[in-house]
Amino acid sequence: MNPAWRWWALKLAGKLPQGAIVDTPQAGFYRKVSKEFYGARKTFMPVAYWPDVNEDGELVLFCREGDVNVGATRAMELWNHVNQHPVSEEAYRGVAQYGKLWPDEHELVPMQKQPGIGHNKPPPDNTPDGLREQIEPLAKAASERIKGDPITSQDECDRVANLADRLAELWNLAESQRKAERKPHDEALKAIQTRWAPVLLMAEVYKNLKYACITPWLKKLETEQKMEALAAAAAGEPAPAEVPRPRAGTRGRAMSLKSTKTAKITNFEACLAFFKDSEDIKSCVQTLANRAVRAGIAVPGCEVELVDVNPARARVAHLLGVRFATPDKAAGGADLVIHCSGSPSGLASALQIAAFEATTKDQAFLAETAQHQMEVAPVSGKKLAQMLAELYTTPESVLVKARAAIAR
Repeated sequence: MNPAWRWWALKLAGKLPQGAIVDTPQAGFYRKVSKEFYGARKTFMPVAYWPDVNEDGELVLFCREGDVNVGATRAMELWNHVNQHPVSEEAYRGVAQYGKLWPDEHELVPMQKQPGIGHNKPPPDNTPDGLREQIEPLAKAASERIKGDPITSQDECDRVANLADRLAELWNLAESQRKAERKPHDEALKAIQTRWAPVLLMAEVYKNLKYACITPWLKKLETEQKMEALAAAAAGEPAPAEVPRPRAGTRGRAMSLKSTKTAKITNFEACLAFFKDSEDIKSCVQTLANRAVRAGIAVPGCEVELVDVNPARARVAHLLGVRFATPDKAAGGADLVIHCSGSPSGLASALQIAAFEATTKDQAFLAETAQHQMEVAPVSGKKLAQMLAELYTTPESVLVKARAAIAR
């Protein structure tokens, strides 16, 4: 292999440490990640660097952004954006020369900036009919994929994850529009409640009449009935066929004492063993276990696993007292998965690790913000510990371990 292409080849093969960079552009094929506005989804522009002889007969590195050759200054600017995003030559040429999709690009979820589309494009149609028109083909494709064969490649997994991400984006948009349309009605209902609440509150004193006056009287009558029944039994008199329950009120619905049954637990362990297979108990225990794990408390019978593509993170996981695994070796069937990678492949891995009907929380936005802050300026151990607290709601005991890991 030509030495000029060596760095790109090693980076593409994953044989360089994650985040490894060099200051000067390296020959290879890459893609530039950009967002149209803050919070928008990413688009990717093909970028290539290659060595060639210039007009003066000197061997220099040329650069091409999209379908335009750019100068040395722009090539250097681009390098800061593309050096972590190498692509294969086949993928690059497919997009740049033949107008194909990226290998991880779903045909219904564009990941390339469309020519001619800028700030003058018409506003999106966020009406129910407009959103239905956008969602329907995506939902159909998702339903067909669910019925299809298992995923067989990372690119295919990323395509499915990008489809899911787009559907989630539209779901959130539809939900926000629904809430906006409902808001005036909620405010009208609130105004109705405000007008009627004082009136209802005044009339609600009837409940206090029942509890303070009527219930004690009815209980007194019930006690007298029981005493008379005991006296009659002691005297050998036959029990009456039916004893009328004490009642109050003659003009409308009569009031009487309610009969209730409650259990008094005398052996908690035996009672818990009886209900141990109940779904309600399992759900309650799962909720308590999730709460404890988020707080950094070790729970018997539960495991916390840190999954990362970078094997070097195993040391941090060890200091935090949790297991470590790369995505291909992660244990499946997790009841709670927190995704923080900010990448479609990371989300796909999170969904694969999660059990059926498990809880998956996407904290990628917070992770991306923390990563951006660390790239812009050096971050102290204390600052990074604060970021961890925002990401995971980590207690101080675990943050101390995190600071120790950073210090070492």
